[in-house]
Formats: sequence, structure tokens, C-alpha cells
Amino acid sequence: MNSTSLAALASTSAPMPQRALYSPKETEAILNVSHATCYRLIASGRLDARKLGGKTLITAESIERLVTELPKVGRRE
Repeated sequence: MNSTSLAALASTSAPMPQRALYSPKETEAILNVSHATCYRLIASGRLDARKLGGKTLITAESIERLVTELPKVGRRE
């Protein structure tokens, strides 16, 4: 990840990913979602989860991609 792509996450109040892999619990905190939602995002392919031994780990790249692909809230006039 480069500093430009991390800038997208910097505009949110969530902590910015600094590592390559995050646990589901850390991912839930970064995205401010429930455990169930985190696993639904994995099941749907929106988050890229890998296994390392018995641990499930989520790539920082997929967390960043999910955030940047979220629709922007439009202004009402």
C-alpha cells in the first residue's frame, strides 16, 4: 500500500491498516462492523481471507479496497 491509497482511509475515523494481514477481530474494529458482518464480507468475497496455520487473516489490501469501493453519501440540496 502506498501513502496515496492510505489517504482514503485517513479521512475516516477508523485506524489505518499498517500491516499486510489482520485478524477478523482487528478487521471488525477497523471497519466498525460486527463479527457476523465481517464473516459475511469474507463469504461474499468482498474481504480476502487467508489461513495461516489455524488462524484466519484478512489482507490489508482487501480492507482498503472495501473502504474505497463504498458509495459516497450524496448531498441533498
